[in-house]
Amino acid sequence: MRAVLVVADAFAVPIELTFQNLQFTSALNNPSSEEFKNTSTTIEKLLTESISISDIFVQVRRLRSGSVIADINIYKLSGDQTYNNFSNSLSEEFSKEGDEGIIDFDNLVIFSTESCNVEIIDGLTFGPAASGQNTPSEEVCPESKINYGRPMPLGLCTCFSDGLSAAVWQDVMLQDCGRDATSDELLERLNMITVTEENVEEVITAVNNITATGSDSITPDGLEATAAIIESVTSVNSTSAKVTSTLVDTISSLFEVDDMVLLESQKETQAPSRIIESLEDQLAVVDLEKDKYEFVTSSVAVQAQNVTTNELDHTGIGIASYQSADVIVNVTGFSEKEDLDNSASVSIYIPPTITKMFAASNGTTAFRVVTVVYNESSLFPTNQLNNATRTNGQIISLSIPGVKLNNLSDPIVTTFIPAEISKNNDETTCVFWDFELDDGNGGWSSAGCYLANGSLDGSDRQICHCDHLTNFAILMNFYPDQEEPKIARYITNIGLGVSIVCLLATIVSFAVNRKVRKSKPQQILCNVCVSLLCLYLFFLVGIDRTKKESTCTAIAGLIHYFLLTAMFWMSVQAINLYYMIVKVYNTHVSRFFLKACLFAWGIPALIVPITIGIDVDNYANKNYCFLVVTRMYYSVALPIAIILLFNTVVFIMVLRSISKLGKITAQAHRQKKSRHLLQNAACISVIMGLTWVIGFFAIGSASKVIQILFCILNCFQGFAIFIMYCLRNKDVRSFWIEEVRKRFIGVSSTLRETKSSSLSSSVGNTISFGLNSPKEKQITHLSLKRDSSNNQESFA
Repeated sequence: MRAVLVVADAFAVPIELTFQNLQFTSALNNPSSEEFKNTSTTIEKLLTESISISDIFVQVRRLRSGSVIADINIYKLSGDQTYNNFSNSLSEEFSKEGDEGIIDFDNLVIFSTESCNVEIIDGLTFGPAASGQNTPSEEVCPESKINYGRPMPLGLCTCFSDGLSAAVWQDVMLQDCGRDATSDELLERLNMITVTEENVEEVITAVNNITATGSDSITPDGLEATAAIIESVTSVNSTSAKVTSTLVDTISSLFEVDDMVLLESQKETQAPSRIIESLEDQLAVVDLEKDKYEFVTSSVAVQAQNVTTNELDHTGIGIASYQSADVIVNVTGFSEKEDLDNSASVSIYIPPTITKMFAASNGTTAFRVVTVVYNESSLFPTNQLNNATRTNGQIISLSIPGVKLNNLSDPIVTTFIPAEISKNNDETTCVFWDFELDDGNGGWSSAGCYLANGSLDGSDRQICHCDHLTNFAILMNFYPDQEEPKIARYITNIGLGVSIVCLLATIVSFAVNRKVRKSKPQQILCNVCVSLLCLYLFFLVGIDRTKKESTCTAIAGLIHYFLLTAMFWMSVQAINLYYMIVKVYNTHVSRFFLKACLFAWGIPALIVPITIGIDVDNYANKNYCFLVVTRMYYSVALPIAIILLFNTVVFIMVLRSISKLGKITAQAHRQKKSRHLLQNAACISVIMGLTWVIGFFAIGSASKVIQILFCILNCFQGFAIFIMYCLRNKDVRSFWIEEVRKRFIGVSSTLRETKSSSLSSSVGNTISFGLNSPKEKQITHLSLKRDSSNNQESFA
């Protein structure tokens, strides 16, 4: 263990002197040799006489080669003087001319026993520090490390001296700065900084560095932090072109973020939309050099310019973007629609009447126009679109800061050349990004926009007209495989048709048969059948009635309602099964069926209006009349998942109860009956559950087999119910056999009466048809009974 030696009331100053005229020999390595003693005495005497400071003592501690290099200590009583003052006095003494040129003062080095000077060790800077002090390096953990800014130096080093030798730095102890910080952690760290005019450029540059190198690892939390930082940057209202360009470059990097991350972030915090709005805010304040600012990246291009109404007397404002190999290369202006270059990938044009109207209403002759072009729709994530319908080309935005232009008489004209062109994508929808759609999550809306025409110049150009300003795009339908929809459509139509007939037959069987009708399980099943029948009818008739929005919304609400009622009645059936088989005793529930109706018909009647009330556009799907995918998870998938889980638990309990039944006759009969009930209930629950489980797998890019299997199971449920609950039910079969027998006997009696009447007439009415005596009536009754018995046996 090293310790620091302090000589009380005395100073020890180590120095290093080089004597050019002395020759080094090996004997000088030995302090006890005569040669070392003589040389030391000479040097000590020389220094003592040369230094005018009184009361000093000079000691040569070591001699080294290099002519002769002497390590010397100079001691002095401290008195009232400080160590640094004494060291400075020595330095001044040595700065005088040396005696006879023996001492090389140019190579004089003065050390300290009390402190270490600044020194770079292993690339790290330490000092100054007092002897015995553990000193952190000036360098701290880099920003890329998790422990950056805590503070955490890169290394620690101790200044050490034994009180006689020069203080020196010991070995460096490197600090653990931790793992590399993730992009999210770096962004969260930046988000904690208060952005000011002084540091705004530094902050946005740091964000740009993170997104440029780590955009592929950013999560929704990282996007939220990015949006918050960008909002803070734009709130400073910096007019710096460099800040603006760095912001544009940062947003361009965000196009590399995973699409699912962008979608989740949009649903949770609307971070992508907030970033887009912040960019437009920044372009509204940036300094314009020669009345224009322009910056182009591979994914985003922006332009801000000042215009005057005098310049627009007879011309409008036109901006066009040009693309090469899926990269934006240029943004330029044009004044007449006819001046638009056919090679422009996207353009927007404001006619002069709109600028004049704006000038007249606002009393201004000069204003700023901001244009943004996005190479694709990554920063506009939504659940509306699918593989068949999606944006096809660039997105262009034009705005006048601080001004809302809506319900324009002369339209804003936008043109698009689709990025992907095929013979199947000829159905074009002109849309704009509505930030308020879907509870503020944003989405594409066609309100106020329509397709004017397309492909007029042979370039596949699509021309849209809109009555307002915002972010514009086109949606197109793609049909990569036309066979799958046809097969699925055929299976759906056939299956639903068969199921509707079977469900009607099942409902009629339960309704007209008093014995079956009184059974509680059959009453429940009858309600299931009614729900499925309504679901199939509305699906078959109205699922594709998308032309009229109000009609489509109504049909979507009804389909949603009857789908939920069918599943809720399934849970009622599971509850009834539990009372019949598991609980058995004290199972009476007053007004059970009334409560079941309130539950199964009532709760869906609350869910559907609430879903509509939250946002009626939830049902505004452009391809079919049903919920958009986002709401489907909460309003459809969640209730169905809970019901299926509940039914599964009940079935397990029922199976366990049946397995414990004894072997005696009464129990065996009960076991047989219970198994029969469970078999029917389990079959229909498994069929409905399996349908929806497979339905989840059939969403998106599922295989053809999964999609076809989903269609088959979903559409033939009514047929399966008819097989299980009518054809396999002995009471139902017997009822219909008896009904047919009665009808057969009735027809036979009518035929006999007709034949007898004819015979009586042919013999001159000599034989009177009809029996008057009791004996004759008895004989006839026995005959009819025998005939009906034979008929029944034959029919069976």
